[in-house]
This record gives sequence, structure tokens and C-alpha cells, in this order.
Amino acid sequence: MLATDAYMVTLRIVHIVTGVIWVGSLFVVVMFVQPSAAALGPAGTPFMSELRRRRFVDVVFIDALFTIGAGSFLYWNDWQTYPSFGDWIGSNFGA
Repeated sequence: MLATDAYMVTLRIVHIVTGVIWVGSLFVVVMFVQPSAAALGPAGTPFMSELRRRRFVDVVFIDALFTIGAGSFLYWNDWQTYPSFGDWIGSNFGA
């Protein structure tokens, strides 16, 4: 199997794009949304409730699953190109 097979390219793109979305969404929430809601005090409750109603956490969780799933498959696929797991970890690529 080559790293340029269509499914490998697709999985790499999925892994990178969903990873960027996952990290970016968590950054925005931690750096901006939560401090703003905390500063609003009781008035921030409706805003946070709206995020929950729109299933923001579920979307981020599904995005994380896609990132981890694609990355795990890429990791497993690269590992399969070596005779044993120990040989792979000892290689520059595995390290």
C-alpha cells in the first residue's frame, strides 16, 4: 500500500481538517465563550443553554471521533508496513 492511495489521501485530509476544526472550536470556547459567559453572570445562562440546545458539544465530540478514528487507522496502516510493531517503533517514522 502506498501513502498516495486514494483512501490514504482521503483519510489524511479528514484527519487534518477535522483536527483543525476540533482544536479551533475548543480554543474559541476556552478563550472567548466561557470567559464571556462567566463575565455576564446570570445573563450568560441563556447563551450557554442555547449552545447546548444547538448541540455544540455533540458536534465537537463527533468531530473528535472522526479525528481520532482517521488518525488511528493511519497509524495502524503505517505500522502494518513493518514486520513487527517493535521494528516500526524503532524506525524514524515510527518514533
